[in-house]
Amino acid sequence: MVALAAALALLTGDVRLEGRASAQLETRARTSTGNDVTDTAAGDAEVTPTLSGSLENLGGRIAALYSPTFRVREPYFDPRLGDDGVLRGRRTEFNHRQTLELEWRREGRPRPYLLETFYNGRTDLAVQRGTTAPAFTLGQISEATIDVNGGVQWPLSRLLSLDTSAGFNYSTGLDARSINVLPTQRAWRTRARLDATLTALDTLIAQLDGQHSAFPGLQATASAASGAVRWRHQLVRPTALELGALMGLVYGTWVDQPAVLSPTPGGDVQLLNRFELGANVLMFDLGVRVAPYIDRYVAAAFSRGEAFANLGWLFRERWNVAARGGIARSLTPVRLRAGDQNQEIFTTFAELRAGYVAPRYWRVDLSGINSTFVLIGNQNVVNNWIVSLSLTLQAEGQL
Repeated sequence: MVALAAALALLTGDVRLEGRASAQLETRARTSTGNDVTDTAAGDAEVTPTLSGSLENLGGRIAALYSPTFRVREPYFDPRLGDDGVLRGRRTEFNHRQTLELEWRREGRPRPYLLETFYNGRTDLAVQRGTTAPAFTLGQISEATIDVNGGVQWPLSRLLSLDTSAGFNYSTGLDARSINVLPTQRAWRTRARLDATLTALDTLIAQLDGQHSAFPGLQATASAASGAVRWRHQLVRPTALELGALMGLVYGTWVDQPAVLSPTPGGDVQLLNRFELGANVLMFDLGVRVAPYIDRYVAAAFSRGEAFANLGWLFRERWNVAARGGIARSLTPVRLRAGDQNQEIFTTFAELRAGYVAPRYWRVDLSGINSTFVLIGNQNVVNNWIVSLSLTLQAEGQL
């Protein structure tokens, strides 16, 4: 008994416990959709409490987070049921998000890790008024998603490391209408990445990726695999250049069509900049990429090209401004649903954020987001925007 008590004391003597609690209050104006009373813009209000904690001891770490969101859409209107059976005006949503992280880290030893996430709630996929294309009349759906990813990082030598991982994702709508919009998906994926430090300025990365998604309700599958080589070179202290070459395959099957196998050559170029000027930190990234892509919402795999940029400014670790945006286009035909004609997709995304952080106590953020989705050759352009203001109160401690 004494030996057991001594062993327990040894194992728990250096345990480090950290906890954090926060609550985010947010109000937003957004695109008015067919689910709203107003014709121009609609508003929402929400509260998101978050409780998280972590435990560390002898190289092991366990971290967990739970964050529900209570949202009220159009709180300024009494609820009313339209002639089409859709509830408009004030309506509530209750969503759940949970994460769990596990890892064991020791210098010079393999590092096993596991990350699990779960989401359950309502997602509004309705679009602005005037959009009549059937592919866009989606509305509000209930969904659940669970994702698990685990792997091992292997330190092969002082200059060489290998990261291997595998994951599984299950997501589905939670009622008949939601499943019709968001079909059930079972997706498996794997990755192997080898990092080699060549010189003080050069790093070479080789990576293999594979993903297979099955949509049993549609009797369809979508698969993508790729092998890539990347080279990172530090041009000057604040600036790095990354070049990548990729060769991939996209494979899809539909119940009413023969299987399609498409080779997808690709790659990417990125310019990464980070400047420290006294109390100011400036960040600027610019890149283009061509790679296989599986779109969860349209249940299809295709080759996609994109260009993106990120810009950030941080002053005294308190004031921050950030902007990011990108455009993307399908490079191979996309089949949206069984029986539909092949389509081409073009999307844009832009976001601007500004905020102030009072460490350990509170923060305030103002943000604006705009996105566009276009089926090339279709007259309907879906454009959505959101402007939001949030206040986050937080407390954290260590035991």
